[in-house]
Amino acid sequence: MSRTTTRPREERRQDSARLNRSRVKGSRVTVVEAKERIAQLIDRVASGRERIVIERDGRVIGALVNRRDLALIVEDEEDHEDIAAAEKAAHEEGTVSWEKIKAGADL
Repeated sequence: MSRTTTRPREERRQDSARLNRSRVKGSRVTVVEAKERIAQLIDRVASGRERIVIERDGRVIGALVNRRDLALIVEDEEDHEDIAAAEKAAHEEGTVSWEKIKAGADL
């Protein structure tokens, strides 16, 4: 799937609701603090020591993560997209179930 597609507003709202304070791990800073100390925060993240969670009005709005964490996030997102595409394809007309393929091949 294209990485440039935007997700529906409702889906983004659900993601935001899941990011409550207790579940998101990392040092917390406000947007103002992040602006003032961005270079220092990036150094802390780049060294692999921690994640930085950025909040506005007590709500998580973003995070600074290292390359390893970013790769995991991207991989997880791609997995979800692949699953959604497979589920959609399974319901399309002309689709043959895996059970029928196995039965036909005596597997």
